[in-house]
Amino acid sequence: VKRFAKKLMKQDLLDFVGTDGHRKTERTPDMGKCCLQMIKTMGEDYTREILIKNPRKITGYWREKDGKSDKRKSGSGNRLR
Repeated sequence: VKRFAKKLMKQDLLDFVGTDGHRKTERTPDMGKCCLQMIKTMGEDYTREILIKNPRKITGYWREKDGKSDKRKSGSGNRLR
């Protein structure tokens, strides 16, 4: 799966990343590892596009650089905002 995901990224065929995590105690998603691997493989700009910008486009969440035009409250302290 990791090799296939890397191939999708290299061919610019990835738009979003999802998890199959269901509970806090079982099968918890580890998006931190995913984020770090994406940065290592493709860089911060690409990772920001896939993990932050693309999901915001479909959820309606957006934020201007000055932070004043939030459509929704910002989430946790994600460094890729």
